[in-house]
Amino acid sequence: MALAGFMALNLNIYLLDFFSLARGYGLGCAFLMASLYWLAVFLEKQRLTTLASMLLCAALAVLSNFVFLNFFAALAIMLCLLLVFKLRDSLQSRELFGYLALVSVFSVGLLSLIRLPLTVLSKKAEFQYGVSSLWETILSIVKPSLSSKTYLGENTLFILSVLLSVGLAFCWLKSLWIWLTHKAPFFRFDVTIALIVAIQIVLFIFQHYFIGTQYPHNRTALLLIPTFSLVLFTCIDTMLPKVEKVKFLVSSLIIVFCLSHFSLTANLNFCREWKYDSETKNMVFWLKNELGAEKLQNTSLGTFWLFSPTVAFYGKTQGILFKNEMRYEKALIDDNRFDYYYVRPRDAPQLKDRYEVVHKFGYEGILLKRR
Repeated sequence: MALAGFMALNLNIYLLDFFSLARGYGLGCAFLMASLYWLAVFLEKQRLTTLASMLLCAALAVLSNFVFLNFFAALAIMLCLLLVFKLRDSLQSRELFGYLALVSVFSVGLLSLIRLPLTVLSKKAEFQYGVSSLWETILSIVKPSLSSKTYLGENTLFILSVLLSVGLAFCWLKSLWIWLTHKAPFFRFDVTIALIVAIQIVLFIFQHYFIGTQYPHNRTALLLIPTFSLVLFTCIDTMLPKVEKVKFLVSSLIIVFCLSHFSLTANLNFCREWKYDSETKNMVFWLKNELGAEKLQNTSLGTFWLFSPTVAFYGKTQGILFKNEMRYEKALIDDNRFDYYYVRPRDAPQLKDRYEVVHKFGYEGILLKRR
């Protein structure tokens, strides 16, 4: 089952997208998995260095992208519960104090480090991206993972989302029962990871109702793909009969499906999450070829805010520089200050009195020129 879980996780087409981007989501998932690896090691052999490695990786996940703060908090809470209620009798008082102190030091240190950027971003409403229910969160990670494939007919998305939800609920109830009924010391990774993810969900609910944040959606829910996968596969592995042929058969079926799905959905043309940005590079090079590098530097270009980072990227890396710097402003500026304006097709009518269409780039972008 270990190989089947590895294939299911590493052939997830949506998750793989983020490892090809210069964004913190893929990096954060990598550090999350490293943290869970050290958790497994810690459960086998309790050492201060192992705990420190686990917390360091979790903290680095947060520094990669702040959405992973939820995971760090859930991990810290679970570690405290584990140490106090399940490992206390197997540890000396000084060891127990040292472990709890280390969790506290990492938690306080991380919060002090990110407090200022969190405050600034919060004031700019940068944490309002999301959805209003956990069900929508489930849909937002199943849908891109399916990549429009309808293996079970038109209700494929709904059926698989329900199965995922029921499977997770079963794993959590099973893990909670084992936690409450088994005596200390307690070293089961499958139960521990299931309860960590359950705490994550509780924290999402708390944040939504008491802080006013939205539930994670699409890329902000990406961290749930590896954790959900681990919960399901470790639970399945413990429930399968101790017959190697049965495990081999189930694992083989999962691996074949994952390979088949990957071969049908693999994509090298664009990133699904930012598909709207797939034509921005073509627009930048088209303008360079039309105007020439020298004239380009005396030409001003306005962009809809979603396209600005990509235009700025090619300006820095390819030397395709415009007269003005790219501005990260969400409102369109219609005062005729730009020579060219690159916007979404739906935004063109707003600028039609001052700009005319020069070139369309796929379905995602349209280049306008000042009249």
